[in-house]
Amino acid sequence: MNIITAYEINNHGVANPQYYQGVRTSLTDLDNAVTGSGDTFNEALDDALEQIAQCFDDVSGIDTIYQDEKLDEKSNEELSVSHEEYLAVSNSVSPADYDDCALDDGSFCECCHRKAVTERIDENESFLIYYVSVFYKVGTPSAMPECYDRLNIAPTGFYLKTVRDGHMTIYYGPFESQQSAQDELDAEPDNDTTIVERG
Repeated sequence: MNIITAYEINNHGVANPQYYQGVRTSLTDLDNAVTGSGDTFNEALDDALEQIAQCFDDVSGIDTIYQDEKLDEKSNEELSVSHEEYLAVSNSVSPADYDDCALDDGSFCECCHRKAVTERIDENESFLIYYVSVFYKVGTPSAMPECYDRLNIAPTGFYLKTVRDGHMTIYYGPFESQQSAQDELDAEPDNDTTIVERG
């Protein structure tokens, strides 16, 4: 059974599909990429993950990715097509565009400004879309690092050797290369951990 062993989220934001360039996996450590679209970050992320889910029998891991990466409601509203449109149109609206404003002195009015912006947005058809890409790598559970209490029972490769309380030794791996083991160690530095090889 294949699972997602690594992934990365790329938030492209709002773009006109006519100018969206797409993505590629070259110069990354990940093998696959899909792009989702929607009106908000969460919608676009969900769309991308739904495309990935079609390739797997068990989608529980993909559901976990969505729960971990989705935005709260307020943040999701700010990262949306409607918010970007409002900001863009808002900059072009002035008090001269207000209709029947109670202030009637050419000064800024929050209520009238919002109404004028909304009307202008409604008058124009939107061509903007929110894009999110998910880069990912697929592997099998057996290919993922595991813990061993003795190196001689582990497969060949490089391991992170950790000694706890001066007597308990844990070997975590295997990693394909010494560099990949070093990268893992660099991600979470630990003075009690070293890299060893079982040939």
